[in-house]
Amino acid sequence: MLLFLSSCSSDDDNTQPESIIQNSAPNSFSLAGISDNEENVDLTPLFLWTEATDPDGDPVTYSLYLDTVQNPVNLVSSGITGILYGIVTPLDMEKTYYWKVEAEDDKSAKTESDIFSFTTRNINDYLLVQNTDFSPRAFHNILVYNDKFWVIGGEGEDGSYKNDVWYSDDGLSWTLVTGNAAFPPRKYFTTTVFDDKMWILGSYDGSNNLNDVWYSTDGVNWQQTNPTTIFQPRQQHAMVVFDDKMWVIDGGSRLNDVWYSEDGVNWQELAQTNTFTARFGHKALVFNDKMWVVSGYDGSISNDVWYSEDGSNWELATDNAAFTGRTLHTVVTYMDKMWLIGSQRFGTVYNDIWYSDNGEDWYQTTPDQFSKREGHTAVVKDDNIWIIGGVDELDAFLNDVWTLN
Repeated sequence: MLLFLSSCSSDDDNTQPESIIQNSAPNSFSLAGISDNEENVDLTPLFLWTEATDPDGDPVTYSLYLDTVQNPVNLVSSGITGILYGIVTPLDMEKTYYWKVEAEDDKSAKTESDIFSFTTRNINDYLLVQNTDFSPRAFHNILVYNDKFWVIGGEGEDGSYKNDVWYSDDGLSWTLVTGNAAFPPRKYFTTTVFDDKMWILGSYDGSNNLNDVWYSTDGVNWQQTNPTTIFQPRQQHAMVVFDDKMWVIDGGSRLNDVWYSEDGVNWQELAQTNTFTARFGHKALVFNDKMWVVSGYDGSISNDVWYSEDGSNWELATDNAAFTGRTLHTVVTYMDKMWLIGSQRFGTVYNDIWYSDNGEDWYQTTPDQFSKREGHTAVVKDDNIWIIGGVDELDAFLNDVWTLN
């Protein structure tokens, strides 16, 4: 309560008493919308509260506090004039949060609400189709190009290697572009989109590791480049687009090398001044203006995470991430985080899903239905992670399509 004092005087000796103007804080109010201890709350919730009227008729604004500690001190926003506030940046999954609102009048008198808690939901997993138009497969690749999904090659359930190409607008209905592309049948290869083209690089063809490079603008006609300098043949390598270049990272017989190209023809090996251990079966992605290498086999199955801003100097984010060491997993960048999905380790197949916003701290979220698998592929499109195919824990090859969000 604030007191405002005033006085007056007269020519005689009579003194007028001081008048006191009292300011009252806003009346008490209640949190609404999200109940106390509510579970399975959306990751971008709408916070709502009742109006805090002011006894003096003063205007009232609100401040929203949200935190992971029981007495929240993290200020989300102040000066809110309404009785609701929606956040844009998604919260972490399966985490307990605490929130309160503070009402304040224009004379700085304040009233706080109670403190409520809630727990966010886990990841939403949805089986779009159990058996899609293309045959079951693993160790294939998926791209998003010209606003379509493209599935390329891989190993079939009969052990044969494929060089077919399929596309889909919606992930549900698929069209065969070619059943016999110009590139040889393969698995353990990489693909990317660069310079308005789809690219395929390296592989295992059943007998040998390859170091060929192919590109296409329509999925039907594939052209092989003739590199002036070429890296060693390899499989189970990693490939990303970063700094307007294509990058090839390790693989093969644990080559411990990094190559880049600005056109797919001229390739340059970078000298490594500080680097990760030689490996294959790892995955790579681009996040926060850095290239990242996640897990793989380096003589043992690792759970380390490395990053680099230039491809030459690599820094260790963690040598012992919270997830178990693995190969044949997938990684994507989604919702301003890195995501790791599924894998195998010494014959044990997983369906676990992990995420991190710094490469060091990893958190697990538990899907409701998504089944165990290795050798699957994942891509981000239309605000979802899409996962296609793979091999399950019974060694059954899959041709299902899942979405995660």
